[in-house]
Amino acid sequence: MKRIAILTLGTRGDVQPYVALALGLKQRGFQPRIVAPINFESFVRGYGLEYWPLEMNTEEGLKSAEGRSWLASGNTRAFLRHLRKLMQRDRAAFQRGIWQACQETDAVVGTAMTLAEGISASEKLQLPFIASLIYPVLPASRHYPHFLVKSRSSRFQSVDYLTHVILDKGWWRETRRPLNHWRHSIGLAPLKRSPTQQIRKTSTLTLHHYSETLFPRPADWAPNHILTGPLFLPDAQEPLPAPLLEFLRAGPSPVFLGFGSMPIVDPAAALAMTARATARLGIRAVIGFGWSDFPASSNGHLFLTRGVDHNRLFPSCRALVHHGGAGTTFAGIRAGKPAVVFSVFADQPFWGERLTRAGAGIHFPFRFFSEETLLAGLQQVLRVESQVRASDLSKRMAAESGLETSVAQIEDSLSR
Repeated sequence: MKRIAILTLGTRGDVQPYVALALGLKQRGFQPRIVAPINFESFVRGYGLEYWPLEMNTEEGLKSAEGRSWLASGNTRAFLRHLRKLMQRDRAAFQRGIWQACQETDAVVGTAMTLAEGISASEKLQLPFIASLIYPVLPASRHYPHFLVKSRSSRFQSVDYLTHVILDKGWWRETRRPLNHWRHSIGLAPLKRSPTQQIRKTSTLTLHHYSETLFPRPADWAPNHILTGPLFLPDAQEPLPAPLLEFLRAGPSPVFLGFGSMPIVDPAAALAMTARATARLGIRAVIGFGWSDFPASSNGHLFLTRGVDHNRLFPSCRALVHHGGAGTTFAGIRAGKPAVVFSVFADQPFWGERLTRAGAGIHFPFRFFSEETLLAGLQQVLRVESQVRASDLSKRMAAESGLETSVAQIEDSLSR
């Protein structure tokens, strides 16, 4: 039985795929350990998995009024500054947790925001290291841009390649000193190249957990980069809540609006706007309000709920509205539903543009969220063409087996 530390960091969308991966590894006889911020302890333990804490709360700031205002701006530079500020505050606890979590394990899986520390801990402990990504932060490629620079591909491949190089150099310039200070504390020489360059030099196995339906494997990827398909949690055994089931059965299929972690500054105004837009179209809607302060209720053609199992609900919907996170995007494709994406930050604009290009959705930056853009977006995805295209993508993605492929790759790598 091999003990594997899976190092995660971020919001629910960054952690949930690795809970799915851990469950798959556990079924194959491995002993996975999810290393995650303290706000995910109950979520991880709820699946019967071993949990190791990082003494930081990654959703606390984002849920605040200040955090929502920052997110709503859609400013990438502001996002990076805020992220850097948070990491400066929590870096000591983060690095201490990573180091402790990797003790008495047999392998380390590093994710997008834990690559540097994961590489360092595995080097010191002489453990195999595997990189695992749910959005394309590496390798540098000529076939798509780095999503923190631009969401659409350029006419010139050299420009797209440069976006990766510039981001990697800038990030490494900001993080090299604190990383190497920590490496010194655990008895390692300074790392002279970025984690991205280190992975390229050592041909580290790197698993990319997204679907070819939106992201065909780039021709310039090296063989150590494996496109697996998305990671999904197993379907819940319990049905949807009775009030929601009653709503679904009482009329035509609704659209789903997942406000989730969207930065809704004025919930009452957003709800009124949504009510007007859906009423103008004569459609019903289920609203998952997530972090926003909406009252859970059923009000005419609207049903409001704080959280809901996407895998259970999406097949009963006509179309979706969400922020474009990788997990929700691929869950929507899996269900064969087109989507209106109001992207907030990070990889969300990238997936929104890919969905638009595939003909199964339309993308707006969240700062343009209004009654008119919501109305226009819903009109687009309710068209027959969008519905057919989403159904086609679903059939294609059904041939992928992201979890099985990922587990098989890890198993093969660790058996060598």
